[in-house]
Amino acid sequence: VWAISSIFQHSESLIPDAPELLQTFLESESDHTCKRNAFAALMSISHQKALEYLSTTFDSIPNADELLQLAELEFIRKDAVQNAQNKARYLRLIFDLLDASASTVIYEAATSLTALTSNPVAVKAAASKLIELSIKEADNNVKLIVLDRVDQLRIRNEGVLEDLTMEILRVLSSPDIDVRRKALGIAMEMVSSK
Repeated sequence: VWAISSIFQHSESLIPDAPELLQTFLESESDHTCKRNAFAALMSISHQKALEYLSTTFDSIPNADELLQLAELEFIRKDAVQNAQNKARYLRLIFDLLDASASTVIYEAATSLTALTSNPVAVKAAASKLIELSIKEADNNVKLIVLDRVDQLRIRNEGVLEDLTMEILRVLSSPDIDVRRKALGIAMEMVSSK
């Protein structure tokens, strides 16, 4: 898959039908890693063919494998900038992906949602999921990264996240002092901004 992509990028004349080959491969392949790699390769050589594939599988994205969902989210972020007419459809899908089972997909969906819109409902939904991640994830570094993202959202969207102050305080159950300090700092900023 990557060989076809690389050859096509260096000399299209050697494999002029590379996008079609990758699209056909994607439609028939069942291995999750191969599908993810094929979609990423297709994305890099033909935005249009990747968009066609995404359109045919759009409704099944919430049930797809984590790796493929991450690649599709990356494509959606790029395509929403180029094709604004697809943005509303993408936002609905991203809202669905906030309920994914994989933490990485939830994080990327929340990040994508806030990158594509500053609608207060969307920002609050994304922040709520990020806070939930910071509570349930075991790794303290992940908690700190997620809390940093929540803090950035708080700063960029002043007043929108104030209702989530009590949710942030749930992070204080973490045994790590740095995580608790970060959560308390965010909560204090939310309260003092009122």
